[in-house]
Amino acid sequence: MEITRTGGLFLMLGVVWFLWGARKATWDPFAPVRLFGAVWFTAVGLTNLYWSELQMRWTYWSWFCILASIASFMVGAYLAGPKGSEKRENLRFSRRIELDPGRFLIAVGVLFAVCLAAYAWRVYLVGTVPALATNVEEARWAFYDIENGSALDRITGNLAFLFSAVVIVCSFFFMVPTKKSGSWRTNIVVALLLVSAIVLLILTTFRGGLLSPIIIVCVLYHYVRRNFRLWTLITVTAGIVVAGLGLVIYRHLSSPGFDLESTYSLAYINLPIEYAPLAEPYSSIALSMDNIVHLFEHSQGWTFGALTFRPIWTLLGLKGIFLQDVILPFLPAYGFNTATYLLPFYEDFGTLGILAFPFAFGLIAGRCYRGMLLYNRLSYTVAYGFIVMLILISIMDNIFVFVKFWIELGSVFLVLRCSLIYLPSPVRTAILPRPA
Repeated sequence: MEITRTGGLFLMLGVVWFLWGARKATWDPFAPVRLFGAVWFTAVGLTNLYWSELQMRWTYWSWFCILASIASFMVGAYLAGPKGSEKRENLRFSRRIELDPGRFLIAVGVLFAVCLAAYAWRVYLVGTVPALATNVEEARWAFYDIENGSALDRITGNLAFLFSAVVIVCSFFFMVPTKKSGSWRTNIVVALLLVSAIVLLILTTFRGGLLSPIIIVCVLYHYVRRNFRLWTLITVTAGIVVAGLGLVIYRHLSSPGFDLESTYSLAYINLPIEYAPLAEPYSSIALSMDNIVHLFEHSQGWTFGALTFRPIWTLLGLKGIFLQDVILPFLPAYGFNTATYLLPFYEDFGTLGILAFPFAFGLIAGRCYRGMLLYNRLSYTVAYGFIVMLILISIMDNIFVFVKFWIELGSVFLVLRCSLIYLPSPVRTAILPRPA
């Protein structure tokens, strides 16, 4: 196994960047500048190991685009983020907030029913749940087909995966205080909804559908209940990685023509065959990074918002008009057709896009992080959980431009909005001067 000098340097930089100041009480693994830098420096290092024959050598222009986009996010996050004394040693969730169990059950029950109806319709169209199909690969893509069929078919293709929102809000239910009217029966019902949602997501065999809400739940737990220290974080990360690889392995073993070496062959990995298990995680990151480099080198005409503002065109029914002529300027390997979160920005606006939009993303991340630390508001905490998930996935794809992301975010806020109770602040008795 060969490690190039450039790849090794950036891998080391990613580790050092993440662990810098880890012994300080104010060290936060999910701080935006720290997390984004660690994720992207590590991804750059992995990509420059060149373990796949499909990869191309980066030119100076490609290096500029990648590093400038990283710096743009960091500058935005630093400018809007907390400074000095605003960083807290421990973030404690406001005890002036409670959940009303009755209202929560009604809200999450409605959400669960909508998801279940959409899920059942997708199962009807496919004929079975993807995990139990004869060919899992074909069944899972048919299950998530949001481009073809009637309007009902496309809508249910998105709503069927909203069980991720159920996982988030039900997990949050056990993190915050509830009114005394809540009983053990309520806890059992919420736990059953949570377990059912997880099982139904697993049966889709889409690792992103399951791992994304788990990441958000871990971030919420970190800020609401207990700060993760280094070893706890390593254990949680290892568990998430193993769960994702487990779904991929099951998918391959349950599909005709696939085996544990399928990704190794499709990605043209140039390592010895005994390293085949590394092919899936490596190709998911390195080939996505390589695809965006292809875009930098072979960009066609700008599309001026066709991809970046895709959710708006979808809601207006104009997606087909705006996206019908959008063609990726690279030929991705089979199954590796993502190109990091920079794809829509560069395709739409060129160099300006990969400077302006990461900077704006950094501003939002920094502002949300600072608001969470200073004001201890639920809205900032939940929103920052989604931001951390976006940062972690940014090296592979941009889910910001998909309607499902916004529906999921809106569903979580709506359920919590319907069930939260804000307790009045304790009234302080004024001390009056003693009369003469």
